Amino acid sequence: MIVDSLPLILLPCKFCSLGNVRALSLPQVGVEAERSLDELSVANEKLRVDIEKWSDAKDKELKDIMTHWAQNHVDFHNKVGLLCRLVECVVGVDVLVGQAK
Repeated sequence: MIVDSLPLILLPCKFCSLGNVRALSLPQVGVEAERSLDELSVANEKLRVDIEKWSDAKDKELKDIMTHWAQNHVDFHNKVGLLCRLVECVVGVDVLVGQAK
């Protein structure tokens, strides 16, 4: 029989405990290669989806951070402006009181 005379190929095996190597015939290698390619394509698809989710979340988080920072910046300048106007008022009143004396 031709199949019995086919050479065996040694492949690494993640399930074997005997030196982590197993012998496969050429037809078995083809089946193993197909299975591995299927696993690879599934893993690649999962990775692509995870990267898309991460990218979308990253964009939203960066937008939120920048919006919050900008609002804090505006609030700070509004407070500083109010403080400056208050100081101008107090100085103006002091000047008027000084002139009235």
